[in-house]
Amino acid sequence: MSTKIDDNKVKHLEFILKIIDRMAANSFYLKSWTVTLNAALIALVIKNQFSYGGLIGLMTTYLFWVLDAYYLSIERKYRKLYDEVRLATDDLKFTLNVSHFNNKECSIFNAFASLNLVVFFLTVLIANVLIILFLP
Repeated sequence: MSTKIDDNKVKHLEFILKIIDRMAANSFYLKSWTVTLNAALIALVIKNQFSYGGLIGLMTTYLFWVLDAYYLSIERKYRKLYDEVRLATDDLKFTLNVSHFNNKECSIFNAFASLNLVVFFLTVLIANVLIILFLP
């Protein structure tokens, strides 16, 4: 009987890990889209083909930052669920519901201010501001 419970627990943990992996992959895709889009806009601004590239880069970078913070907050909730399931010794509830982890640590605002997002997106935003100020 305990083997069946252990197998179910392992399978449940695998489901949670797959969700965490998807959230991390989405975050990576957002960062790569941010770099790609801003590089294209910078190239167009330098060639004098598109004068609003810096402004559009600012807006899209900010939107990608908010979306990335959203994915990071969801990922943190599922990491907490993973730890809860991993440490559970009693009857398991096989659920993927993370609504009970709506605390400050897992909020989108806390994720928005996380060091890795701030360093990455703020660097891109500063580059866009410099382009707006110093390129025609």
